[in-house]
Amino acid sequence: KAMVQNIQKANERIGNDVLANILADIQDYHMDVSEVGRLAQEAKVKQLALNHLAPKPPGKLYANRFFRRPVKHHYSGVIHVGVDGMQIIIPVED
Repeated sequence: KAMVQNIQKANERIGNDVLANILADIQDYHMDVSEVGRLAQEAKVKQLALNHLAPKPPGKLYANRFFRRPVKHHYSGVIHVGVDGMQIIIPVED
């Protein structure tokens, strides 16, 4: 959430009000990744897929730094950071 707030403030400073407003709105309907990790751990989720990342990271390095790493602080299961076209096989348990 702090990252989105920083990008929002930077856009406000340069006068990009449209993007600043979008970034302000995003915070109302996107969960902070740290909270995602806490909830997944509490629910004993075995695998977690992060998708619809906002803001969209420009590559795997950024995706891991800003999304996977904060989740790992709170969640010990398998984490998938989604990319376009990614498929995850969910095993059927008896």
